[in-house]
Amino acid sequence: MKNTWLIGSILALALVGLGFLVPPPSSGISKVPGNTSASESSGSVNGSTEKPHTVIVIAAGETRVSALVQDRACGASSLCKNGTDDIDVGVLKSGVIPKQPTEAVVQTDTNCDPDANGISHCSNILRLADGSLIEVQHDHNMQVYPCLDPGDTVTVESQSSVS
Repeated sequence: MKNTWLIGSILALALVGLGFLVPPPSSGISKVPGNTSASESSGSVNGSTEKPHTVIVIAAGETRVSALVQDRACGASSLCKNGTDDIDVGVLKSGVIPKQPTEAVVQTDTNCDPDANGISHCSNILRLADGSLIEVQHDHNMQVYPCLDPGDTVTVESQSSVS
């Protein structure tokens, strides 16, 4: 009988001890759509009244770009300013650039490993208000400007609508 009590006590202490070894839940930003709070995100999420982040979409290989777009171009340097003032430029990979500004919800954020200069070349799929999808390449310095997280609501504009 004494042995049962002793074994039970040892097991209880072991379980309590293991509880201290388990880390608390992560407070990092979730990449699951709809599971990101507005304070963790750069865009309007889950009914927030915050002005949505703007994504200016340009065609791949576009050479005539506005000063606003040119200022955010990421070259072979870590000084990329794409994301300044909550405005990002994305290069269209697939889909059709909307003619008028429209809201979109970020569906994916992938391929974000930085290059040798610390610039990430993220791939984002955005669901436009009409239900269509576009894919953009979003070059940015993740150490300074955040990714477009799945679930974020953004405003998508063509370069011609920004001028």
